[in-house]
Amino acid sequence: MAMKTFPLLNNFNRTGVTGEFTTSTGQSYEDFLSQTLGGAIGLNWLQFLNIQPNSSIPSQISSNPSIDPIAGGLGTAWADNIPWYWHTTQPNNLSQGIPDPDSPSRIILPNGKKYEPAIFIDDQLTRSRGVGDSLLNFSDYPGGPIFPDETILNFSTFLVAEFPNKEYDTLGGFTWTARVDQEPDKTYTDILSLEKGAMFNAGYADLVSAFGDGGYTKVLRLPTYQYSRNLSPGAVHNFDIAGLPVNSGNYLAWTNNQLPANPTGQPDTRLGIENSGGFPFYHRYLYARDNDDGGPYEDNKGSGLRGRVNSNGTVRLKVSGSEDHDFDGKVYKDSICVKRSGGSGGGGCVKYRDIEGPHSESGKYDLLVKLYETNFPDSDSSVFKSFFKVKSFSSASLLSDLPASDELQAESSQKAAGKSERVPEPTLTLGLLALGAGGILVKLTCYKDE
Repeated sequence: MAMKTFPLLNNFNRTGVTGEFTTSTGQSYEDFLSQTLGGAIGLNWLQFLNIQPNSSIPSQISSNPSIDPIAGGLGTAWADNIPWYWHTTQPNNLSQGIPDPDSPSRIILPNGKKYEPAIFIDDQLTRSRGVGDSLLNFSDYPGGPIFPDETILNFSTFLVAEFPNKEYDTLGGFTWTARVDQEPDKTYTDILSLEKGAMFNAGYADLVSAFGDGGYTKVLRLPTYQYSRNLSPGAVHNFDIAGLPVNSGNYLAWTNNQLPANPTGQPDTRLGIENSGGFPFYHRYLYARDNDDGGPYEDNKGSGLRGRVNSNGTVRLKVSGSEDHDFDGKVYKDSICVKRSGGSGGGGCVKYRDIEGPHSESGKYDLLVKLYETNFPDSDSSVFKSFFKVKSFSSASLLSDLPASDELQAESSQKAAGKSERVPEPTLTLGLLALGAGGILVKLTCYKDE
C-alpha cells in the first residue's frame, strides 16, 4: 500500500493523505475476498479520530475518539450509518436532490446535506485488474472551518475485511496526525506525522458495535501468523518470530485444537511467553507468563495470552501439554519435604519433586498470532465459532510488518507514486504490511508537501 501526504488539487492550503491497497497476485477483487481472505464479502477502511484539545470538538461529535466519518456526516457532508470509511449505501432521498452549483458532481439533498458520489465504495474499488494495479483507494483531506484554530486531529486508520453476519477483522493499519490552522479567510491543514502500526483495542471495537445501525462484531479470522503442528507426548514446541519493529506493542497468541482433522479437541495445550533472553516473560500487573485453558474458543482446550513484543523485536512462544508447567516436557508429582538432619539450623526440610513422566497430550493444533491488537473479543459472543468456517491458510500469515521468518516468505516493492511534477521527493518511507502467504503486498510511503 502506497500512502503519501499530498496537496488538495483545488485548494493548496490543505494537505491530506492518499494511498492505495494492492496485491502482487493479480487476483480480481472477488477472488481475493473468497480465496485469500477465506470468504470475506468486502474490503474497506475503518478510521478513528481523536481531537485535541477537547474544546475543539464539534458539538455533533458525541465521543472522543469517534469513528470518522460520524453517522449522518459532520457539518453539511452526508454520511451513511455504516462504520466503514467509504460508504456502502446511498441516501434514500438521492433522487430528490439537486446539483451543487459549486461542484456539479455533488448533490444537495432536501435536508441540506451534500452527497459526494466519489465517497461511495464502488468508486474506490478496482474489481478486474492486472498485477500491481490498485485494489482499494484511500484519501482524506481533513480540516475546514468547523475546527477552531490550532486543532490537532489524530487518526488511526485500519484496512478491514467484512464477513457475513456483520463480522469484521483488521488486516493492519497506520496512524497519522494533522493540524488545522485558521486564518480570517482561509483554513490551512498540515500533516504532522504518518506512521505504521496502528493498535486495535477493545474501545475501538465498542465504538464499531454501537455505531449507527449497530450490530458489527469484531472477530479473529485473519491472524498475522498461523502455524500448524502435531504435538506428541513429552514434546515442547518453540516458536520464535524475529525482525519486528522496535516498540511494536501488543499482540494476541492462542491455540486452536478443534481442527477438521482433529474433532476430539485434543491436545489440551499450555501456551507460554518468553522474553528476549529465553526466560519466562513476566509482567506484575498486565500479562501472565503462561496459560492453560484461556483460549478464545468456546468448549475448547486451547490456550490464549496477551503479550507485548520484546525489546529486541521478537516474539518467543512455547506450546506443550497442559500439565507441563515448566515447559520441559515433564509432569512432576507434588513436592515432598525431606527433613534435614543435624547442623545448626535446627531442622527444617529440603523440597524435592519427583518426575511422574512426560506429559501425555498429543494431536494436531494451530498456533495463531495477531500483531497490533490488545484484547480478545468477548467470548460470550459467536465471534470465535466463526473462525472454524474459514479455510485454513497454508503458511504463516496474511499480512504482517515482518520480513521472511520461519514459514513466511516476504517480498517488497513499491508502486509509482504519481506524476513527477506533483510529487516531491519522499521524506519518509515505511513498510506498513509485508507480503504474507496470500501474496498481499502493502507499502506505506509518506511525502511531505513542500
